[in-house]
Amino acid sequence: MKPRVCMVGKICVNDWRHSLVSNLRGHLWADGDIETNDFIYVGPYFVSCDHGCFYGEGSHGANGECWGGTAADFSKQEVFQNSNKRSHSADLVFAYITGMDCCGALVDIGCASERGIRIIIAYAPGVEVDGFTYVSKLADVVYNDISADGLKEILDVHVQISKIIAFCDGRLAV
Repeated sequence: MKPRVCMVGKICVNDWRHSLVSNLRGHLWADGDIETNDFIYVGPYFVSCDHGCFYGEGSHGANGECWGGTAADFSKQEVFQNSNKRSHSADLVFAYITGMDCCGALVDIGCASERGIRIIIAYAPGVEVDGFTYVSKLADVVYNDISADGLKEILDVHVQISKIIAFCDGRLAV
């Protein structure tokens, strides 16, 4: 059994998730999960321009038109429901916090904590971690001052730990 991983954090152009999950660019919610060699990526999924054309004042990934004229019509409620559904199916929530404006990630972390899902938080360089004291207490492990280049090593370790936990719980056969 491969652990199901939800990667939360601010979505941005040239998003950090692309270096961790191949074939993510252009993958949509309707396409289902992405199976990698070591884990199953369950979300979030976002438009091919990394939401660049979907973000404006008050839009948060909804009702935008991608560069090149490809229109997509997702309501805020649909974006929330898709994200929430996928994060509920995760065995591990891997969060990369790059600033104080990652409100959705904080909600995802709180929901994961309520469901007893393992939470790993990595804070980017320059993030004032004292502003995240309460959310950090929800995590199983917290890393500070981590560049995007260091995320793969951290993720790999915690995917392996998740496999060991699944084996000990009887959910993974050898």
